[in-house]
Amino acid sequence: MGFAIGPSRTIATRFASLRVKRTRPGSHEWTCNGGLESQGRGGYMGGRLVKEPAVATNPVQFINQVRAEAAKISWPTRREVITTTIMVLILAALFSVFFSLVDFAIRFGITEGLRLIAN
Repeated sequence: MGFAIGPSRTIATRFASLRVKRTRPGSHEWTCNGGLESQGRGGYMGGRLVKEPAVATNPVQFINQVRAEAAKISWPTRREVITTTIMVLILAALFSVFFSLVDFAIRFGITEGLRLIAN
């Protein structure tokens, strides 16, 4: 939906053209009409969806970015993992009993219904 040349770009949409540029060289922050509208690779600028083309990075920079993102992950504690595992097993057992009873009731109802119709 648009095109770009150089450090700033014009994004053409069906409704209007938006003039956008990076807030600083090499950043993923863009300004639209002088205000910060989006961070990251694309997003909404001026109420319109804008996609920035993917930029290749060198492998060392990529690994560093992966490590930085992995450090932000909030891993569950051992106790939380054990608690949620036990909850899942208990609920799976309860649901299997429930659906077995429902299956039995439906089978019984159909069998008896057919028996009544046949006699």
